[in-house]
Amino acid sequence: MAVSFIHPPEPLEVLWLQIKPCRLPREISSIFVTIIYYPQPDREMAAQLIDHMQIAVDQILTKHPDAAIVMLGDFNQLDLNPFLCDVNFRQVVDKPTRGERILDKIVTNVHARYNDPHILAPLGRSDHSSVWWTSREPTPPSNSSQTRMTRPMKDSSIRAFGQWISNHDWEEINTDDSVSEQCANFYATLHTAIEKHFPMRRVKLHPTDKDWMTPKIKAMIKSRQKAFSCRNTAVYKHYRNKVSREIATAKSTFYSTKIQNLKTSNPAAWYRGIRSMTSGKIQPTRITVPDVDSENYIEISQRINEGFASYSADLIPINPSRLPAYLPSRHPVPLIQPWEVYRELKSIKQSRSGGPDGISARLIKEFAYELSCPLTKVLNCAFGKGIFPDVWKRAIITPVPKTSPATIDGIRPISLTDHFAKLAEGFIAKWTLDDMKPSLDSHQSGNRRGMSTSHCLVSLLHELYLNADKPKSSSTIVLTDFAKAFDHIDHGIAIQKLLAMNVRPCVVQLIANFLSDRKQCVRYFQQLSEWISPHGGVPQGTKLGPIIFLAMINNACLDDPESSPALSIYKYVDDLTLVECRQSEQRPVIQEAVDDLCEWSRMNNMDLNPKKCVTMEFCFSRNHPDPHSFVSTTKSFANWIV
Repeated sequence: MAVSFIHPPEPLEVLWLQIKPCRLPREISSIFVTIIYYPQPDREMAAQLIDHMQIAVDQILTKHPDAAIVMLGDFNQLDLNPFLCDVNFRQVVDKPTRGERILDKIVTNVHARYNDPHILAPLGRSDHSSVWWTSREPTPPSNSSQTRMTRPMKDSSIRAFGQWISNHDWEEINTDDSVSEQCANFYATLHTAIEKHFPMRRVKLHPTDKDWMTPKIKAMIKSRQKAFSCRNTAVYKHYRNKVSREIATAKSTFYSTKIQNLKTSNPAAWYRGIRSMTSGKIQPTRITVPDVDSENYIEISQRINEGFASYSADLIPINPSRLPAYLPSRHPVPLIQPWEVYRELKSIKQSRSGGPDGISARLIKEFAYELSCPLTKVLNCAFGKGIFPDVWKRAIITPVPKTSPATIDGIRPISLTDHFAKLAEGFIAKWTLDDMKPSLDSHQSGNRRGMSTSHCLVSLLHELYLNADKPKSSSTIVLTDFAKAFDHIDHGIAIQKLLAMNVRPCVVQLIANFLSDRKQCVRYFQQLSEWISPHGGVPQGTKLGPIIFLAMINNACLDDPESSPALSIYKYVDDLTLVECRQSEQRPVIQEAVDDLCEWSRMNNMDLNPKKCVTMEFCFSRNHPDPHSFVSTTKSFANWIV
């Protein structure tokens, strides 16, 4: 039947039909077929037809989100690229239908369900070939499921746990035991109570599950179907109505927690959320490891972990007991108050993933008041002895690909640590930044409150524009990049930098203990590797890691500005940019700054990556000066002329 809510404008020759067969795949609610005839090329008519196609598709998908749409006909030389920008639609005819040109086309969003079209002889006296397009043989739906362990938090369990933790006196941590024993007692008590009130449950997840589906709804559906099979009408109607109410509640909750927040988030988060909901679950990226089967997840995770540890294998591990520079400390660590711990615990985002201890952010935030006092005692005891507890120095590494396809050399290690570890790091990070702030390089825009890439870019462009207004001027930019910048930090050098920036020795002692004897494992497709202790580097994803790196790179390119007044420096974390503005006939001196940076890198056990270092020259004069080549050690940088 004709589609009543779509009205093609004159003079377009378009017919929309809606087809409702007796049986359709569950994923398809209805089929819409469009017959289109586009005559000789007409720019105005082409734009009108493309606009009509886009508007009509939006109207159909608004009313029927799971509809199958097929647009076919004689398109002649109509350019379909503006419409095919939508990744869900594809033009499937790939062979000529008249002479050597493809004039008869099929555009659809269900191309995966059909075979490739065949070109047949014309019908009657037509000069257009026929297109034979058949559906694929239906494949039985996969009933594969994935098992995952979860810890349900029922209201009754939350009340029971709250009653226990409110009455518990935490006598086991009010002792003079070592910091390790105190943390072990704290965790043993907490884990025992969590296992008692929130036991682990095994849940089956199907790939076709909706995002709002919960184990509770699945259990009620199972009871409903059981009552239906037993012909128990009263019980069946009871569960039928209950399932309907629970689904409505789950959808409403999903909207308020997922969709509503996306409307106020940045466009990237909005796109990811909509893509996840409309295109199904986003599958994790597979990482290619030589000589390892792609399905052997344990071996791949082990190889990835060994690769991360190898970045710092040439460094000497730090030993806090052999660093006398801060011993004895004249000033003790500031005393932490329970209300400070409570405020930090309440600010934890429930969506944040936890670390190796498996304690969820929701549980911590729910009982922030009850946990604040025992945690304050543990923190003050540990910090007073200059110790960062070993149990908080473990991290589960999530490998994040930087390239596609993902390889073992092109991944970034993101550390997932315990929420309590992040709490402890937060206090140390605040004290460190307070001490470092007077000594921080003013050109550094990364990892600092109130500064971002925008500040760095605006300042850089402002300088280039000012110089471009001067006659016969030229500007040279050298953009540098460090190889494995965070993963190849020498801990001994980092400690020296912190002391040189007047960070309190008692705080430096905690940072040295934080960096020593760290352990990490890699999680890949829910499989964990063995634990490994790296010799160097700072963990990405922690609060202290970026601050330590700021101290590490702070004195890079900090020469006397009077020696080269035309040279400017811009830093954003590990991205360092050198800018020289000069008259075109003047000799550039930026190579000397590059040489100084190379020497600084050698002295600090850091390496520039020449493959990612680029030079750019800007000159708006009619006669461009000869381009200059800049060299790092023995390798030249790529050169761009604007």
